[in-house]
Amino acid sequence: MRRLVCALSAVTAIVVAVAVTDEEAVAASGRRAYKTRYLRASKKACQLLKGRSNIDKQDQFGRNALYEECERGNEIAVDLLLRSGANVNKPDPWGWTPLHVAAWNGWPLVVERLLLSGAKKEAEDHWRQTPLFLATKKRHRSVIRVLRRAGARY
Repeated sequence: MRRLVCALSAVTAIVVAVAVTDEEAVAASGRRAYKTRYLRASKKACQLLKGRSNIDKQDQFGRNALYEECERGNEIAVDLLLRSGANVNKPDPWGWTPLHVAAWNGWPLVVERLLLSGAKKEAEDHWRQTPLFLATKKRHRSVIRVLRRAGARY
C-alpha cells in the first residue's frame, strides 16, 4: 500500500514510511479509521509542500495543515511544515495557535519544536487561556515541564 506520491526529501520519505507502517500495524488490530485519517493528514501536508501553495491555507473551521499535524502529534510533519515556512503563531477563529493544540493534546516533542520555531509561549485564546494553562488543565506533566523550562507563565 505504498501509494503516496510525495518525494521532497529524506524527511518526507520518513513521514510517508511512518504513516504506512502505522496503518499496516493498526489494520491488524481493527482500528483502521483513525490511522486512515492520520495518513490523509500527512498526505495533505506533503501535497501542500510539494505544490508550494499557500501553506497556511485554512479550512472551513479555520485550521491549517500545521494545526492538524499538531493535533495528531506528528512531530516529523510538524518539523517539515515549519521548515517550509508555516506560520507558527497563526490562530484559528477561537484564538488557538498550534502551540495551544499541542499542549491540549499532550505532545511534548511537538510543543518543544514549536517553541524552538518561535511560538509565543504565553499566547492567549479568546478566553485568555495560555498553552500552559491548557496543559495543566489536562494534567500533561511532560508538556508542563517543557513549557516551564521555556519560561511560560499562566
